[in-house]
Amino acid sequence: MGFFYDLSVASKLNQLACSQRLKRIFMSYPMLESARKNFILAALPLIQYARISEHLKSVDLLTGQVIYEPGESLDFVYFPTTCTTSLVLQTQDGETSELAMTGRDGLVGIPLVLGGASMNHRVMVQRAGRAFRMSADVFEAELLHSKALQQLALSYVQAMITQMSQSILCIGHHAVSERLCYWLLFNGDALPEEPIKITHEMIAHMLGVRRESVTQALGKLQTAGLVSSGRGKIAILDREGLTQQVCECFSLVTAEKQRLYERAMRMISAESET
Repeated sequence: MGFFYDLSVASKLNQLACSQRLKRIFMSYPMLESARKNFILAALPLIQYARISEHLKSVDLLTGQVIYEPGESLDFVYFPTTCTTSLVLQTQDGETSELAMTGRDGLVGIPLVLGGASMNHRVMVQRAGRAFRMSADVFEAELLHSKALQQLALSYVQAMITQMSQSILCIGHHAVSERLCYWLLFNGDALPEEPIKITHEMIAHMLGVRRESVTQALGKLQTAGLVSSGRGKIAILDREGLTQQVCECFSLVTAEKQRLYERAMRMISAESET
């Protein structure tokens, strides 16, 4: 889904780049390639992506960093490329539980897609990495201007609804070890070649369980040769093995995301042919 620099793409862009503005964007290819690691940005028709890329700013996010608190105005929308974020619920007593996760498959700021202006949950960075952000005003204007962006964003909202619904079932009916495998698979896929830098305490915070439960579950996975854990890092050694230990929620959510993404791409393709 990434952006590949070859003569055919260059030729198409040159044909479309009738203005000096688009020609300048073409020369900034390294930034375009990096941002298009995000699936939504990568799926946009090139001419539409070239237009909005001028409004994207690269930001590095840290594990545990809070992007939004409940009720906070949405000034920006974020498109993760190598980081992952979490929608977190919190009780009045301070107990927490993760409701949904976002990585390079989506965006942070879905209330904007539905006409909202504020966040209704805490959004926290799970895995440190990079995202590209855009001002809320520009994003809302682009939603009206770009049917492709609108379709992709709405499809992701639907995918998030599926993930949140499945999360409710998962929290109540699946073991900590199964939920941990889900968490590891999602975050591991964001940057497969590097270990996940996170503490047991942070994972426990996300899963809404005791730290000891996370440590025990990780110990069993390590004994089975599926992961390596130590010094605030977790490396996935056997992804296939983890998929055999995870609850069915992972495959259900993943399949639904893929179905919605493919549907959006078909609609974008049909629109471009009319």
